[in-house]
Amino acid sequence: LSLAEESPYYNAGVILMNLSLLREEGMEEKCLRYYQMKEGRLPFNDQDILNMVCRGRIRSLPQRFNFFSNYAYARYSALCRFSPWYQELESKKSYSQAKAHPVIVHFAGDERPWRDGNHNYYRRAFDYYAEESPLPLEKEKGKQGYLFCYHVLNLLTFVFPKLREKVGELYYRSMGKEN
Repeated sequence: LSLAEESPYYNAGVILMNLSLLREEGMEEKCLRYYQMKEGRLPFNDQDILNMVCRGRIRSLPQRFNFFSNYAYARYSALCRFSPWYQELESKKSYSQAKAHPVIVHFAGDERPWRDGNHNYYRRAFDYYAEESPLPLEKEKGKQGYLFCYHVLNLLTFVFPKLREKVGELYYRSMGKEN
């Protein structure tokens, strides 16, 4: 599995699972029980559930295989301070390489490139591949002002990392997560 297990602030999206073993172990029932126990108050739903139900059996992939797009606005030192386990998984060099050349970008948070008006750090790459795709992409409309403010917040939190910590704490507290 490719989920970090020690922090509520880690949002993972690339996963490799042994489905036969999970079925044999009744993983679906375990996941549903955890969801019910938390009364659905989980910021990352399936990811939070899997992190807890599979705790102790999780191995992380290098971040370049699942680079969280908002990390482009974070300093390595701030990530390590915010989530101390991070430096055990990634060195400053591997973080810089993942940021510059991610294999997979995980577009999480509100600044997603399929929303009209976004300023996502990886927007141009997304647009390039969207144009190459045979499937049409109609961008979501109606949030341009909000996305501008969201982007300004991302830029501000790069300059003032403590601001991101405070915003994160408020968000997780509102979702019923403990720090």
